[in-house]
Amino acid sequence: VVEAVRRLLLKDFSKERLLKGGLRIHTTIDLELQKAGEAALTAALAEENRLQDEQGATSEPIEGALAVLRPSDGAVLAMVGGSGFDFQNQLDRTLTHRPMGSSVKPFVWAAAFESGRFKPGDEIEDAPVTFKVGNARQWSPHNYGDKYYGRVTLELALQKSLNSVAIKLLQQEGLDSVIDLLARATGLPTAAFPRNLSLALGTCDVSVLGLARAYAIFINGGRPIEPYYIRYIEDRSATLLRDDRQRSAPAAPVLKS
Repeated sequence: VVEAVRRLLLKDFSKERLLKGGLRIHTTIDLELQKAGEAALTAALAEENRLQDEQGATSEPIEGALAVLRPSDGAVLAMVGGSGFDFQNQLDRTLTHRPMGSSVKPFVWAAAFESGRFKPGDEIEDAPVTFKVGNARQWSPHNYGDKYYGRVTLELALQKSLNSVAIKLLQQEGLDSVIDLLARATGLPTAAFPRNLSLALGTCDVSVLGLARAYAIFINGGRPIEPYYIRYIEDRSATLLRDDRQRSAPAAPVLKS
C-alpha cells in the first residue's frame, strides 16, 4: 500500500518533498481490513503451495493478490500485492493485468439483460460448438470438464459458468454492448477488449483492483466508480494541500438500477 501511494504521489510531488517535506498523507486504507486481507492471502497461498508440493510440482511458488474497495465511492480499503514485500518481491499484483477469465461472464449476461432482448428464464442449448477461424483453422472451446447440460436457462448457465452458453449469448447479443459495458465498468479503453467471441471466456486483461472496480457496479446502482487511495494531504504546518474527502457526484449509471 505504501509503495502504491508513493508511486502515485510522485506524479505531483518531488522525491525530496515526499521523503523530507513533512507531508502527512491520510489514506483510505482500513487498517483492520488490511491486516485481515494479509492474513487471508497468506493462509490461502500457504495452502495452495502445500497442495502443489504434495503433487510434486516443480514450478515457482503460487502467488496472488487481494483488493477491497468501497463500491459507493471507490475508496480502496485494503490492498495486498502478494505473499510479502521485500527486495526480491516488489511486484504489486493488485495493479498487474492478468486474463480476466470467467469473471467476465456476468458482464456478458448484464449487457444481454440490459438490452431487453434476454431474460434470466430464457433457454439456450448447452452443447459443444465449433467456429471457423481464418481460412483453415477451427476453434472448439469446451466447458469445464467437458460436461454439457442440454437446454438450460440463462440463470443456470451463469451459475455453472457454462462456456458454450456464454459464447452463444455473446454472439446473439453482439460485441458492442458488452465491450462498452466492460470499458465503463473497468475504466479501460474499448480497444483493450478483443472484438471476437473469445471475449466470452475472458481473453482480456484486467488488474485485481480493476476487477473489484468493475464488480462494484452490481451493488452500486449500476454506477461506475474510480478507485482512490488518498483522503487528504497536509504539510507540516497542517496546511491542506489536497482533499478528496468529498468525492464528486456519482457518474451516470452504467446499468439501469
